[in-house]
Amino acid sequence: MKTKLALLTLLLGVFLAVSCSKEEIYLDPEVPVYSSLREALEAIPQVDIIDGNTEGTRFVLFFEQDIDHRNPLAGSFNQQVSVFFRGFDRPTILVTEGYYWSGRFDVRGFGDYLQANIVRVEHRNYGESLNSDLGRWHYQTLEQCSGDLHCVYQALKNVFPCKWMSFGVSKSGETAVDYQYFYPGDMDLAVSFCAPFMTSLSDHRFGDYLFDVAGTPSDRELMVKGIRKFLEGGEQGFYTTVADDFENLSFSEYVFNVFDTFFSIFQSYDAYERDVFLTIAGIDYYMPVMLANTIEGNRDEVDRTYFIDAIREQGFPYLGYDRFADLLDGTSFSQDNVLRSFLRESEYWMLDSYDGAVRKEMARNYFSRSNRPLLLVYSQDDPWSAGQPDASSLSSSTKLIINPIGIHGADITKEKYFSEEIKDEILDFIHQYID
Repeated sequence: MKTKLALLTLLLGVFLAVSCSKEEIYLDPEVPVYSSLREALEAIPQVDIIDGNTEGTRFVLFFEQDIDHRNPLAGSFNQQVSVFFRGFDRPTILVTEGYYWSGRFDVRGFGDYLQANIVRVEHRNYGESLNSDLGRWHYQTLEQCSGDLHCVYQALKNVFPCKWMSFGVSKSGETAVDYQYFYPGDMDLAVSFCAPFMTSLSDHRFGDYLFDVAGTPSDRELMVKGIRKFLEGGEQGFYTTVADDFENLSFSEYVFNVFDTFFSIFQSYDAYERDVFLTIAGIDYYMPVMLANTIEGNRDEVDRTYFIDAIREQGFPYLGYDRFADLLDGTSFSQDNVLRSFLRESEYWMLDSYDGAVRKEMARNYFSRSNRPLLLVYSQDDPWSAGQPDASSLSSSTKLIINPIGIHGADITKEKYFSEEIKDEILDFIHQYID
């Protein structure tokens, strides 16, 4: 009887909140019924629609969040959220942006395969989602950021009553797992690509992986030659050529960008492209161009909030600077000065306040004991893979996939980076929980 009632309602042109079963569609008396997504969103008190298309399938929202989820009296802020709508009877992917809303890591392939709604949540204190804690950073914590995601889910779960999956890549992948850690009952599945879980402010695993594991021995030999060229002469060497073009470029910031140039080559390019770039990096004519591009990219694209997040709780990679001690000893370079370069003087105190308790607890107990479904995907040559959990201690509900040809990304539609075998393995696991 209730099946006939639901079908009759659908024929009358009303979109229903439904059970999501392929065999049966029925009305849930506890879930509101909406005629459109706009109507559903307008019914949520925390939501202010700021943009939307005429078809009613894409909306950009401001979602009112508490700055401190433990104390609503601390004030609120507007967090940018976007929604891509496929149906009230479809699963939903919650993209847990660890940065500003950008779409830099493409979730559309998963949205297409699952025919899923996509909800993207900009990370607090990035882009349009700034709050009055900016500069003090008392509430820029893993727990508070996970609380933001929980509030968005709580507001939308009756709008999209089917299965939910959190999803992220890199820092956003960390955020997807953090959310499951703090709110294990929300998501049916968490999916994380290339997420580096660091357990110290200066995590040496990344330098070891970069110089001993990533790529081929030939790749790594070219990298070492390139780095030595960049660092030759210390503060009176190649640094002076580049510093003339960049205001306030300290030697420590310069060194960070030298290593980041090569780190990014392994992170962002396949084997053929990597060989081309590593060869170019050894040619004097191209060296300043490559380094200048890295410096400009870091200054223009990486928000200071990234470094705040790293210093507060998430940790930061140590990229093997000690392997070049013969070129760096006696200079002003230090890891502390690298991070200091991205802070204001009033924020230097944070360098002594790193708290890795959550990350250490996750490493010790969470990945081995959690019974919540979790998919972790890493790429063999991506140096961020140094931060993957210990494969020998993962719980039975966690699946770890190592992609031998991939890069630092999640676009499974590209066979160049994801073979059919790896793609099927990823989707088969997801379909167990999201269908």
